[in-house]
Amino acid sequence: MSLHRKAIAVLSAMSLQRKLIAGFGLVIVLFVLLSAFTITRMAAVNSALTEMAEEYRLLDDVTDIDHDTMSMTRLGMRIALTQDRDLAANALVQERELSDEVQATIDHLAASVHPADQPKVVALDEAFTTAKAAIDTTLELVAAGEFDAATTNVVERQAPAVTNMVEATDVLLDHFRATSAAAEAKANATYAAARALIITVVLVVAALATGLAIFLGRSISGTVGRSSRRLGRSSDDLAAVSAQVSAASEETATQANVVAAAGEQVSHNVQTVATAVEEMSASVREIATSSADASKVAADAVRSAELSN
Repeated sequence: MSLHRKAIAVLSAMSLQRKLIAGFGLVIVLFVLLSAFTITRMAAVNSALTEMAEEYRLLDDVTDIDHDTMSMTRLGMRIALTQDRDLAANALVQERELSDEVQATIDHLAASVHPADQPKVVALDEAFTTAKAAIDTTLELVAAGEFDAATTNVVERQAPAVTNMVEATDVLLDHFRATSAAAEAKANATYAAARALIITVVLVVAALATGLAIFLGRSISGTVGRSSRRLGRSSDDLAAVSAQVSAASEETATQANVVAAAGEQVSHNVQTVATAVEEMSASVREIATSSADASKVAADAVRSAELSN
């Protein structure tokens, strides 16, 4: 006998109460397994989304660095071209505020990136430090009225430093665009796989639950059917016994009527015998009287004879 048939035989031999308990227990187990599986898959999806969000945040940081660095470069170039000392002094304050923001972003980036990406961030930090120093020098020279020296500084120091800064920023931008796209693709793939697996598991659980419900339904129906058939047979037996009792009752009533009739006949015969006895007694008394009379006559006749002699 196969394992499947053995299981069916064991389940069929179970009582209805045990079948219901086993069925509900199995449904609960399936629900717990489905919940655990869903939580595991959703945790994987959440991890992928977190990784994607982190990559996009790093990309935003590098984008902010690029934007602020370009603002500093344009500020230095504009002041060098206008050669306005007052504007240069104000621009120097703005440039230092921007440079502080950029430096803070670079420090945060260095603390967040993967160790393999640290060299790129270090190169960016070095390029920014060089560009910042060149821009500061340009603004300071313009503020001091040394316009020729400022122009020379822009050409010889600031422009190459800014170019290096842009190249270092572009390297990180390309890198984090690629990693962000890869993280997004991974998150989408993880979500799609989790969704497909969850749907598959739900369908399997639903199929198992449906099969269990059908099996329990058939078992309950079979049990109820057998009970109904037994009840029907018991009802038939009871009806047969009732019919026998009824027939016995009718027979008893008939016999009672016969006995009653016999009793009446016996009573009538007793009365007839009593009447005959009374009549016979009267005849005996009458005979006795006649005998006495005859005896008296005979005695009288004897005495008469004796007197005649």
